[in-house]
Amino acid sequence: MRLLPMTLSLTGVMNFLISGLQDIDKCRQQLHDITVPLEVFEYIDQGRNPQLYTKECLERALAKNEQVKGKIDTLKNPSKAGHRRKDLIFGTCVESPDIFRPAEIGRLVDRTEI
Repeated sequence: MRLLPMTLSLTGVMNFLISGLQDIDKCRQQLHDITVPLEVFEYIDQGRNPQLYTKECLERALAKNEQVKGKIDTLKNPSKAGHRRKDLIFGTCVESPDIFRPAEIGRLVDRTEI
């Protein structure tokens, strides 16, 4: 990174800016396939650290992973599940109507009777 001397004329300042833009253009080739989520720019606009976005995304992913793992464990272990299995199946069907059709919900609940 070059520093701008305070004694430069307008021509010197323009040349400094042009060389800086040329440096940026050289780096562009190395970074052409990187995509940045728009939320990161929102964090920056709000004066927040963009690394917090990554941290919060990971925390949300871990929480969702634990939630899904709990649902899977409940479905796999009927002795531990009891009546929660019906609630879980119904909730899953409501959350994912594109996966489960209404006719399948009754069959799933019937098959989970203990």
